[in-house]
Amino acid sequence: MKYIANVITTARIFLSLLIVAVKPFSMLFYILYIICGLTDMFDGFIARKNQTDSKFGEKLDSIADIVFITVCLIKLLPVLNIEKWIYLWIAMIAMIKIINIIFGYICHHEFVPQHTIIY
Repeated sequence: MKYIANVITTARIFLSLLIVAVKPFSMLFYILYIICGLTDMFDGFIARKNQTDSKFGEKLDSIADIVFITVCLIKLLPVLNIEKWIYLWIAMIAMIKIINIIFGYICHHEFVPQHTIIY
């Protein structure tokens, strides 16, 4: 029971990677996407409820988020009809996130995703 939140988070990483092999907008794609979203909602809740939250769990959750977002971008951007200027905004947002992570590492000497600072 102690590691259940981390098991859920790890499952999100593997389920996200499964999305790579699935056709976008298929029923299986939606099922995996929804399950990944639910695991993202419940892993932190369960960890806090069971008082098993940890720095490792926070980092694992951030890695799972990065994997999930990256997989979704890889699968969806090629099939969506997005105007070229929107890609510039996506790149700028990604750069801001990367710069925040780099500065967090410089200041704290560890991987510090911005959403975990709020807790």
